[in-house]
Amino acid sequence: MSRRSGLAVQISPYSQRIESSPIGHDTRGTEFRLIVDRTLVPGRWFAAANLSYLPQHSAYSDGSIVREATVELSGAVSHRLWGDVFVGGEIRYLGKYQGYGLDQPAGRALYLGPTLFTAIGEQGYLGAAWSVQVAGSAAINGAPQLDWENFERHQFRLKAGLSF
Repeated sequence: MSRRSGLAVQISPYSQRIESSPIGHDTRGTEFRLIVDRTLVPGRWFAAANLSYLPQHSAYSDGSIVREATVELSGAVSHRLWGDVFVGGEIRYLGKYQGYGLDQPAGRALYLGPTLFTAIGEQGYLGAAWSVQVAGSAAINGAPQLDWENFERHQFRLKAGLSF
């Protein structure tokens, strides 16, 4: 682990078709993510920050179209327990918007939770994160409460990959 810091750009397009509901729809979008990581204490403590923008277009079978965007800002700190096993904590802010711009807020949420990361062999990795919504509000009622209209109460993410 001699690397001190890193910068990555990730672009993930997606498309899905939902036909199981009375009003089926096609959804297309792309996640644009900027990832920055930094060694805080060599071999022991690490930090990461992410900024993502996810515009989405949904066309329904009744002819209606919905355009929306989600912005996520997150930060995490992790500590090496032993070998290639790291545990840490993460904070994430999500904002949902009506349209592709950031001028029509639909809701927001703040998540906190633990993370786990381990290397698998020389080039593989496995990561898991669980977070709970601890604050938020929907634009519809604007009350300072949790936003369960636009976001989940709990989020669990599992990530596996190969470096080459």
